[in-house]
Amino acid sequence: MPELPEAQGHQSSDSLGAASDIPSRRDWLRPMHEVRPEEPQDFADIRWVHERAFAPSGEEADLVEALRASGAHVPDLCLVALSSGAVVAHIAFSRGYLDSERPALVLAPMAVVPEHQRQGIGSALVSEGLIRAAETEFSMVVVVGHPT
Repeated sequence: MPELPEAQGHQSSDSLGAASDIPSRRDWLRPMHEVRPEEPQDFADIRWVHERAFAPSGEEADLVEALRASGAHVPDLCLVALSSGAVVAHIAFSRGYLDSERPALVLAPMAVVPEHQRQGIGSALVSEGLIRAAETEFSMVVVVGHPT
C-alpha cells in the first residue's frame, strides 16, 4: 500500500529557549492538502485506509465495497483526503430511506489512517461532504456509526 508521510511536528521554543517537537496550534488548523471525490484508481487505497483505521476488523472496508457494488453510494459525495499524494482518509455517502420511506443520504463509514487522526482531516471530509450534499436533492443526512 502507499507509503505515508509522517505526521509532522513543529519545532518551537519554550520560554527558556529550548526547542521542543510539539505541533503548534497553527499546524493543527492548517487545511488538508487535497479533498476530492474518490476515483476508481483509489479503491484499493480506500480499502487499505478502512482496514488500518478499523483494524483488526475489515467490516467497514467490506461495507464500502458493498455500497459501491449495490449502486447505493453517491460517487460525487464519496471523498478522499490526500497527504503528499497518498490517500489517508475516506468518507462514504449513500442513498437510503427512513422508516417513513423518506429518502436520505447516509454518511458511513468514514476512516482516517491512525498516523493522521486527530489532525482535523475527518472534520474536513465531513464539512466538504455536507457542503456538497446540500447541493443535491436530498433534504437530510443521517449519520450511522459507533457511539464512540
